[in-house]
Amino acid sequence: MKFKSIQPSVSLQQYVDYYLILEKTSDEESFPIEVLPAPHCSMTFTYGDPDSSSVQRGTCAVISALDYSVDGYFTQKTSFFNASHLGVIMVGFKPWGVQPFLDFTVQEVTDDNVDLKCLHPSLVRQMEDSLRCTASDEERILIIEKFLLSILRHNNPDALIVDAVHSIVKSNGHIAISQLAKNYHLCQKQFYRKFISAVGINPKFFSRVVRFQHILGLMDNMQFKQLDYALNSGFYDQAHFIKEFRRFTGYTPKEYLENKPSTEIELYFHEQSEKSIFYNTVYM
Repeated sequence: MKFKSIQPSVSLQQYVDYYLILEKTSDEESFPIEVLPAPHCSMTFTYGDPDSSSVQRGTCAVISALDYSVDGYFTQKTSFFNASHLGVIMVGFKPWGVQPFLDFTVQEVTDDNVDLKCLHPSLVRQMEDSLRCTASDEERILIIEKFLLSILRHNNPDALIVDAVHSIVKSNGHIAISQLAKNYHLCQKQFYRKFISAVGINPKFFSRVVRFQHILGLMDNMQFKQLDYALNSGFYDQAHFIKEFRRFTGYTPKEYLENKPSTEIELYFHEQSEKSIFYNTVYM
């Protein structure tokens, strides 16, 4: 399987964190791509065989995956399957990055997605033809960027919320929301409203996902001394941690460490993780 990460152009870099290209021929070995909850949303654009992918969210039934979609925040493991020719470009947005491209809040599609063909039928139809007519990764990215710029509502990110997101990430999800609101001279209700308007989800849930990703990274790198500190400062007790971990991954921490797969894409993302502060162990 081919993996390739491309950085956005200057015109979109305040919104987009990265473009990820996934490509596999039909005769290559097929295995599920498992996506764990991460503190950002994405869009998916398919140029391989149409209508050939399927998805399973948590323990729900496997269903057909959309070829062109806006994907909300995940609260559980999501698995993607494709036994045909896979050609997908995933746009990973910064936490505040996807909302300016939408006329609904991301919160409305938590653990779900929306078909871009329904939102922008004529634009997606044109883009679909163009994506499948070119063999160049760079040209495909240009086509997607042209589409994104055409639906961008041109509102600049809220500087206060951008700063708040960085504070949450820097603290590994441990900073109190009440303290954040106080830092910006807002009551908690005002801060929640501004955060949801910019990011699409509330700051408490965003902090939970950031904390989870931090802990997952410590577990993956066997940094158990730091892990003890993170657990003691972020959870009420061991039962709370296990419940949270199982909700996000489908495994207990012990099961995760014992059965954690080492796929090509997982190893790839470990190599890429230092390039962005907004994702760590996103894929398994």
